[in-house]
Amino acid sequence: MQDDKYMTRAIELSRKSFERLDMPIGCVIVHKNEIVAESENYALTNKDFTQHAEVLTMLQTTKKLNSTNLSECTLYTTMEPCPMCSLLIREYRISRVVFALYSTDMGGYSKYPILTDVSLSQKYPKHFGEVPEIKKGFLEDEAAKIWIERKEMKDKGEVYKQEKY
Repeated sequence: MQDDKYMTRAIELSRKSFERLDMPIGCVIVHKNEIVAESENYALTNKDFTQHAEVLTMLQTTKKLNSTNLSECTLYTTMEPCPMCSLLIREYRISRVVFALYSTDMGGYSKYPILTDVSLSQKYPKHFGEVPEIKKGFLEDEAAKIWIERKEMKDKGEVYKQEKY
């Protein structure tokens, strides 16, 4: 497994998002040991809260693979997926999720256990895939550096005046 390589790329994307004054989140999707899609967060930049890095990356992947069944894919993200992204992960049947940082407010794993809810696939097997394998806290310290920098700048009032989160 090349988890280091793929999460490092997601962290690089989160840095780009941060430099654009958006939420510093990056996401990569891997299919058969190859990155097929990647994105950074654009929710603040485009004033569209559906433009999370994970959503944009999943949409790119479905187009590239010409399928909504992403069961042979792994999603790498710098932040624990929110409930919206977690539902899409389950709906697209992504089999493995690797994230760096836990979300203190909106975690689709820790706060709202959508990623681990077995009943979704049992009650609605046509709509939701099995519970994905979860690797949590991966390269957490590296991903946290950008968030620490963001907090320091925000505390000084230097960035994120347009932020709605």
